[in-house]
Formats: sequence, structure tokens, C-alpha cells
Amino acid sequence: MDRQTRKQVGVAAGAPRLSSDATKRQKLMRFANIIRSGPRCPLYLFINLEHREAGEWKYLSHPGSPFAIAAQDNVLYAAGLRSGSVGDAQRFF
Repeated sequence: MDRQTRKQVGVAAGAPRLSSDATKRQKLMRFANIIRSGPRCPLYLFINLEHREAGEWKYLSHPGSPFAIAAQDNVLYAAGLRSGSVGDAQRFF
């Protein structure tokens, strides 16, 4: 999988800056645009999260997941997304 730096992802998706108080819709639209505009490659999807303890979510991550790709984006990082973990994505989005 071709990995992009945070700077490359931010430029590639080409959307305006989000403030730290961006709406859920704005954050999710940015997330969707990043995934759509990224390179076509298999994404790692998490399954059966509903059967995991919420405390485990901060430890669940994968470098090929949509959350990890979103965490590389400058705009989402500036708005508060700090990692590609399931827990951070749940808190942020």
C-alpha cells in the first residue's frame, strides 16, 4: 500500500480547514472525501467492535484502516484527530 504523509493527504483531499468545533457532518464529509480521493487499495475494516469493551478501542488500530488514513490528514489532525485507533475515531467523529 502506498503510504502518504500527513502533508500529502491534506493537500490531496483539498478541503478547507476545519475548526476544533467543526460539526459532526463536516468531519464525516472530510473523512469520506479523504477515503474517496486516496489511492485505490484494500482497506482494513474492523469487525465485531460491538462485542469489544469500549476500553479496548483505544488499542485497536491498523495502518491500513480508514481511521489510520484519516489520522494522516492535516485538516483532521488540526481539528483534533490524533491517532488511527478506533477509540480516537469514535471520540472525534
